[in-house]
Amino acid sequence: MKAGESVSVEGSVVFLTRYRVSIACPTTAGGGGHEGETESSQIHRLQRPEAGAPREEMETQRAVLALKVNVDGAFCLETGDAGLGVVVRDDAGQPLLMASRRIFHCRDAEEAEALACLEGVRMSSRCLDRDVVLESVCSSVIKMLVEKGPNRSLVAPIILDMERESSCLKSVEFVKVGREQNKMAHELAQVAR
Repeated sequence: MKAGESVSVEGSVVFLTRYRVSIACPTTAGGGGHEGETESSQIHRLQRPEAGAPREEMETQRAVLALKVNVDGAFCLETGDAGLGVVVRDDAGQPLLMASRRIFHCRDAEEAEALACLEGVRMSSRCLDRDVVLESVCSSVIKMLVEKGPNRSLVAPIILDMERESSCLKSVEFVKVGREQNKMAHELAQVAR
């Protein structure tokens, strides 16, 4: 930037937000599964809380501080457009943030669901000090988020983006839920489409 040039407020906000996230994100190396977790479980954890506290205390703390993020994607085969819906709730179940977004030229419903999950992770990054539980109706995307090893699916780049962005969060769990538990996010996605 040269002397005399102006910067928009939006540009400054974007820069500062990215800068804050880059400072807060720990660099992670390696990874791997955690003891006692099975691949068939419905809840999948990328990061665990610190191991010093007793298990009951960790579960109580997670229940109090966790953000619940419901996401959904709606795909229209005729036009190739998709809508994304995201609802972020606090530990009491009260909505904190709701958003919908239209996506043009989406490949299929699975891509729409993966993009909705990515948007949910990005919205969760506003609260770096909170545990996050991300809920989606798409079992294939949830499964891809926890599979170790090479992912050769068409949505693999989106999954990799999600893993990278979720590494900035305190912890994140991915949960497959039914349509009934995801009603508000589904409605937002339908409206956006």
